Amino acid sequence: MMSEKNQPKRQINSRQVPRVPVQGKIQLVISPRMQSAVGLVQKRIEGELTDMSTLGLGMTSGIFLPKGSRIQGQVSSARIFKSRPLRFVGTVMNIGMQSGHRYRVGIKFERIKSHDRGLIQNFIDRESI
Repeated sequence: MMSEKNQPKRQINSRQVPRVPVQGKIQLVISPRMQSAVGLVQKRIEGELTDMSTLGLGMTSGIFLPKGSRIQGQVSSARIFKSRPLRFVGTVMNIGMQSGHRYRVGIKFERIKSHDRGLIQNFIDRESI
């Protein structure tokens, strides 16, 4: 019988909630303080939405955003937000290089309206069937 400290470690799934693929446009606004801290010239960054959960989203962009960057964003996706875009404040949690000088960016929502989170959950429920 193996002792507790000799047992193999179990893999822990860091994905807390389901996410689904979704297409849309995303626009990020970088504060002047963050711009100077990370050396960005652009104040606004546009990208493509790739997936979404109630806790955050994935996107692609041609601009590198360092992990930990705090941003304001606006998402337009007619499949989820029919009458107006989603507005949020978030933090870049991960970033990875893709082909063609594009970056895959994972953003965690820090501030989002509860109604918008409900719209995202409804969309996930519909897509998961």
